[in-house]
Amino acid sequence: MTDRNSLPRLRPGQRVRTIPLQAEILPDGGIRISSPLARGWAGHARTAGELARALGHAFVEVEVASYARAKGANYDQDRLTEHVEGDPLAGTKMTRRRGPAQRRAAHPPEAWAMQDDGSWLSPAGRRYAATSPTVLRVVAKLAAKTLPVDTPKDQGVA
Repeated sequence: MTDRNSLPRLRPGQRVRTIPLQAEILPDGGIRISSPLARGWAGHARTAGELARALGHAFVEVEVASYARAKGANYDQDRLTEHVEGDPLAGTKMTRRRGPAQRRAAHPPEAWAMQDDGSWLSPAGRRYAATSPTVLRVVAKLAAKTLPVDTPKDQGVA
């Protein structure tokens, strides 16, 4: 159980104000309380006092989980739960993704067209100056494709 005092000082506007709760009546007559925002945590109560205490603990656990997510860290109770598809911070497959998930589709350099004024027209229809870094990369790729590549057979080595 994490104590609210062990968290960094949060301003009142940063505190969790509302949380979704799930309540379940157990066969022994108790109530099990959990929150999808603090997966892996659950509280148990049989009396009104225990229920109020469990609600207080739920707020603390949701604050801890929210703080961990904001920092890109593991919430300690998350490893007790199944992996949630589409949520990189839930369950056992925790990976923090940085940048685009995959490289954007690039047009082949042959699809670029040099214009009469020296500028280049991209396959998407955008016009680029001949000195722009994008055009310089395209020209370098075109030059690399037209240069002959020496192989061991070309050098007389078997």
